[in-house]
Amino acid sequence: MVIEDLRNYLERQLMLFYPAEYVPKFVLSTRDIFSNRELLKSIKFNNAALDHLLNIVLRDIREKKRFRRIECLKVIRSIIKRRGSSQLIEAAVLRKLFSLYKTFVFDNREKILWCISSFIKDQILEKEEIEWLIHNYKKSVHIVNRLLRYPTKNKLVINWAKRVYLKRELRDRASEVLALLIDREIPSFVEESNPQTLIWGIYYARITDEAKQELLKKYGPKSVYTTVEICTRLGYPAVIEFMLQELAKKSIEE
Repeated sequence: MVIEDLRNYLERQLMLFYPAEYVPKFVLSTRDIFSNRELLKSIKFNNAALDHLLNIVLRDIREKKRFRRIECLKVIRSIIKRRGSSQLIEAAVLRKLFSLYKTFVFDNREKILWCISSFIKDQILEKEEIEWLIHNYKKSVHIVNRLLRYPTKNKLVINWAKRVYLKRELRDRASEVLALLIDREIPSFVEESNPQTLIWGIYYARITDEAKQELLKKYGPKSVYTTVEICTRLGYPAVIEFMLQELAKKSIEE
């Protein structure tokens, strides 16, 4: 019996190195996820292993079983966080992560919301998933965050941002809303009485450094100190030099 226990222990440790092979062998239920949670949090990112764990959790949710939700979600979060920059989450796995995100995003427990915040972060979503986020953005700041920080230009997200801006919604996030609308120029419908909002919108915009610097040269003098802060962060000395030149011209004219 001692030998068998030792063999079992040693094989479990191999989950750290060969998760696709050993996680399905030792983890068959949410109870198993909880029992092995510390080991599972340290395994290498692997789509097959992650998919296996998601299937277990989603199954228990569908069957309305009681299980340690927070601890199971923490395991999934930890595995996602261990993903290397070159490792992609497979489409089928992402669909299940989104399903889990939808299930818990309206939960009022901060620990759960903290866990699921990483499930779809920086991921390219399906059209139907983006539409679901847009339909529900007024219900959760976490959904708003996913829309405002969507990783690529997306027509659905841009149109949503335009509607939000024109309705004067999310004014505490106005710069981030603007960032979604900025391309190589500020849209003609944008009217901002506070120049800092516009400057920070340029900062957050997903545009090239060249385009960003041109916009800062054009609008930066309206809020010099904010522009200097942004140029320092982004490493844009040319914009500061440009403002100096413009200031010198004004001095000569006066």
